[in-house]
Amino acid sequence: MICIATEVAVAEGFEMQDIYVRGFTQVVSGVTAAVVAATTTQPLDVVKTRVQVASIAPVLPSQNMSQIQLQQKITYANIARQLYSSAGVKGFFKGTFPRIASMSLWGTVLSSAYEILRHVSQKDYDFGFEFGNGMKKIF
Repeated sequence: MICIATEVAVAEGFEMQDIYVRGFTQVVSGVTAAVVAATTTQPLDVVKTRVQVASIAPVLPSQNMSQIQLQQKITYANIARQLYSSAGVKGFFKGTFPRIASMSLWGTVLSSAYEILRHVSQKDYDFGFEFGNGMKKIF
């Protein structure tokens, strides 16, 4: 994909330095968007996942659970309170770094692919296909 982007940019008259700057900009943009999105939504995602797991897990009395805990309803507020009391603020951000890595990778790839396709799909883009008689095919 990088080779295609380089060929497209060089064919359009960009300097190689401009190509590297644009690539670096895409990477920085993807990583920044991933960091902001992941850290903003991670606490809600952790609580949502715990609510889902708690709602499908069978509730059986055990030695570790008190009667009050067995009678508590499974709500977002109760799960958030329980998470905060057991792990503190750090508990809301468990799994943030793998999520940032995944979102960074996909964000960078998708935004780069979008930019390449945006340039290639322009109406006046010259693909460089020539027929034997010297005529160019226009798409």
